[in-house]
Amino acid sequence: MEDKAVLVSVCVFAYNSAETVIETLDSVLKQTYPRLELIVSDDCSTDNTVELCRKWLAENGDRFEHTILLTHELNGGVAKNINSCVEAASGEWIKQIAGDDILLPDCVSHNMEYVLNNDNDGIVFSKIQLFRTGDDGKREMMDYFMPNPRVIDCYSMTPEEQYSCLLRVCFTPAVSVFYNRSLALEYPYPEQYRYCEDWPQWLHLTKNGIRLKYFDAITALYRVGNTLSHAHRSHFINSKYHQTMTAFFYAERFPALIGTDPQTARGQQKEFFLGEVAVVLLKNRRNIFTRAILFLFKMLVGTRKIA
Repeated sequence: MEDKAVLVSVCVFAYNSAETVIETLDSVLKQTYPRLELIVSDDCSTDNTVELCRKWLAENGDRFEHTILLTHELNGGVAKNINSCVEAASGEWIKQIAGDDILLPDCVSHNMEYVLNNDNDGIVFSKIQLFRTGDDGKREMMDYFMPNPRVIDCYSMTPEEQYSCLLRVCFTPAVSVFYNRSLALEYPYPEQYRYCEDWPQWLHLTKNGIRLKYFDAITALYRVGNTLSHAHRSHFINSKYHQTMTAFFYAERFPALIGTDPQTARGQQKEFFLGEVAVVLLKNRRNIFTRAILFLFKMLVGTRKIA
């Protein structure tokens, strides 16, 4: 059985992940699938992520057919970090995971079973469960799963229909992605969007006729906390993430939406405007005074949400 198994590359992309990356690597170590290659790519961390990964690989590298630790002298963003992993990989299939998320033990096995027994375009997604780290340092599972049941029907659509859905909402979770290396090399992640790697990629794939498939099994855990897309309690939004999402919206989503769904386009435009108000005018500082001003802007533009 093991002789017939194809090689799968697990790509761990990390940035300042010292507090979580060992837990991520341990979850890769526990995979039940026999033939694995492990590639860790660090995006110029300023903490001791690299040292921790190097020590872990020295202690556990024998489990894998190959191990590679990539380091970068400059921070290039999430998309570029993932692309570096893919370029270094030699497996036929790739399982990517951020340095703060968790793979369940049968993650790779379940994905390989699906792709070998079902027609697909080289990329498949599965279900994930959210978790957080409690004050005691222990893992706390949340009763929340992705994708949301309201968007499951999107996976049964044609690529053209999925593209239309993705213009409005990102319905598929990046942490569960499993894809063929040849597809990943043909369609690298768009590196111009430094802090948002997934949504632009799914939009590009479906626009090029690649269908996103899904199977209903929990394969990974997504950590909720002070991540790139979330704001600190003293801030309205994460400004770097907001800038990336704004650029992506106006470059690729708004031009297509305005002609097919102007109501959604204008509504989301208002949300990004509120984000600009929070970041530029209010310096992204959340206090009583700035919250009152932002509330007035919400009433003025007629929306309650910040993109």
